[in-house]
Amino acid sequence: MDEKTIPLGFENAFKRMVVAALGGSAFFLVLYSVFPPEFESHWMGALYAFSNLAILGLFLQFAPQSKLKWIIIGLQFSFVTTFIPISWYFVIEAWREHWTLVESFPPILPFIVVSSAMVILLMNVNRLPYYIVGSWFLIAIPVVTYLFFHPVELTSPRGLEFLFAFGPASVFFVLVVPYQMTFANKYHRMLTLLQRARDEADRDYVTDLRNQRGLEEWAKHVSIKTRSMVLLARIDNFSHLKKEYGHDASDRLLVEFSSRLRIVYQGGHVLAKYRENEFLIVLVNPDIDETENVADDFHSWLSATGYKDIGDESVAVNIGVSSIGTFEQFDDLVDQANQALDNIKEQGGAPVQFYVESVSTRVQSATT
Repeated sequence: MDEKTIPLGFENAFKRMVVAALGGSAFFLVLYSVFPPEFESHWMGALYAFSNLAILGLFLQFAPQSKLKWIIIGLQFSFVTTFIPISWYFVIEAWREHWTLVESFPPILPFIVVSSAMVILLMNVNRLPYYIVGSWFLIAIPVVTYLFFHPVELTSPRGLEFLFAFGPASVFFVLVVPYQMTFANKYHRMLTLLQRARDEADRDYVTDLRNQRGLEEWAKHVSIKTRSMVLLARIDNFSHLKKEYGHDASDRLLVEFSSRLRIVYQGGHVLAKYRENEFLIVLVNPDIDETENVADDFHSWLSATGYKDIGDESVAVNIGVSSIGTFEQFDDLVDQANQALDNIKEQGGAPVQFYVESVSTRVQSATT
């Protein structure tokens, strides 16, 4: 399971689920502190649940959304494991005749039923319902088996409560889980189609690079303290090539141009189709000593001859390069790259222009 398969709106429901479970376990810890239980297992079970949920709550509060799947797995583990050791402890000791099960078994049956049903209904991701059913039967089978071999306890009011609770509930799980898994599979297929539609909306249909919307979506998941640098590459003679060779040839040129973009830089980066003939390259945590070489590499690859459908004509590529800043300044970095690119068009010079160089050039021009 990853963040793309988490149902829509699930995160808020999940937070409420953790808070509710944490409140329930905290209530029992307080209760057992004021009224100490006869068996320490009661208190230890509540402490185990509360500790797990408290840790999960902290992770849920401070961890990024990409870690949600691990928090969900942690909650699943807590639900599956909380009641099994406690139940086995009392069943084993009852078989050893240290006590009667119906008198000593803790009042956790409603929590087992409610938590199991809630998890199956709300957390229908992957194969979790089968794990919940497995944990249910790991509790139900030992208890019911013990009662059948101890008819005196079976016919007592609490013995009949155990029998009817575990019996019909077991049938409920057997009947509901296959349906719930079928529903979950259909729901996940729907989410997959929805995600695919979102991905297509975030992509330029010609080059399959991110469009401006896709760039904005990507930027939402990047820490504002991340260092970055922006390169803005423009095909300066694109209008001429499009007029000379036609619309289809110009589209194929853009496809080949974007293919070259993908193979230049091996570090962390993202590519986007910015305007009709402009492409944005965002370098993530770039090496400051390599920035000039990286910009030159992009220009060399992109302006090299050999493009199909345009004969022997070359592609005139200009690249504006921003300074290095944090992602909090991303819009400013894009403006810097755009200014550097415009400076090439206005004043000529090298086809790769850094923002600092464009500013200094303007200052020199103004003073002369």
